[in-house]
Amino acid sequence: MKNPVRVLGSAARRVLVPEWTAVLHDVEVLRSDRDNLLSDIRILRAELADLQQRADGLREESERLRGRVEALDVDIDEGRRLSARVAEVTDLVTEVVLPLHDREIDIVRLRDDDAEPT
Repeated sequence: MKNPVRVLGSAARRVLVPEWTAVLHDVEVLRSDRDNLLSDIRILRAELADLQQRADGLREESERLRGRVEALDVDIDEGRRLSARVAEVTDLVTEVVLPLHDREIDIVRLRDDDAEPT
C-alpha cells in the first residue's frame, strides 16, 4: 500500500499537513488536560476521604458530648433538689434551735388567741 501523503499532490499536502499537525497538537493538549484532570480528581478523592473521616470523628465526638450533657443535666437537677432540701433543713433547724427572742419573728402572731401574754 502506498503512503497516502505521497499519493496526494503537493497542493493538497500544503493544506493537509498543517491541518494534520494542528490536529496532532490539539490531541497532545487534550491528553495533557486529561492527565491534569485525572490528577486533580485523585487529589479531590483523597481530600474527600479525609473530610469524610474527619466528619465521622466529629459525629462520634458530638454523640459523646450529647451523652455528657444529658448526664450533667441530671446532675444539675439532683443538685437543685439537694439545695432545696438543705434550705428546708436549715429552716427547720432555725425554728427548733434558735430561741424566739433571737429570731426576727412577730411573737404576737405565734401566740394562741386564748393564751395570756407573758
